[in-house]
Amino acid sequence: MPRYCAATRCKNRGGQSAKDQRKLSFYPFPLHDKERLEKWLRNMKRDSWTPRKRFFS
Repeated sequence: MPRYCAATRCKNRGGQSAKDQRKLSFYPFPLHDKERLEKWLRNMKRDSWTPRKRFFS
């Protein structure tokens, strides 16, 4: 499961202390669905970046 936000300028991450923890959800990239992945990357403003399966571990 992802632990960090990959969006441009996003500083959110999982595992922060309880007082700083907001209710955040992190989702893995849809690496096996090219069309959906392209939409995610476009919306994140990271068109030229390609995520890898082990990027967040």
